[in-house]
Amino acid sequence: MIETRVIDSAHVKAHAFPMGRIEITNRIAQEIQDHDLFSALDRYARGDWGNVTEEERMNNVLASSTDHPARVTGVYETFDGMEFWIITERLRTVTVVLMPGDYPGLF
Repeated sequence: MIETRVIDSAHVKAHAFPMGRIEITNRIAQEIQDHDLFSALDRYARGDWGNVTEEERMNNVLASSTDHPARVTGVYETFDGMEFWIITERLRTVTVVLMPGDYPGLF
């Protein structure tokens, strides 16, 4: 199981949908600079899903509404081009920021 730690969600300015507790994996903490992390979280919280496909974007729009709760995902890149993901679970209890390789060990 991948270890995560909770971060202070006060850094995220607005929420278009409930995000629950915000956690980051240890790899995110070590490899992603705070300005890249919080910039992506701000975009995600406003409904800007980053580099997702059109189908994923449309699924996120439906998933983020209260009528169709489902997992919400976002794909972002650091200034240096390193890809990372943000995923909010269907029940809206937790949002996790992770590297693509972290996913199999997380859920």
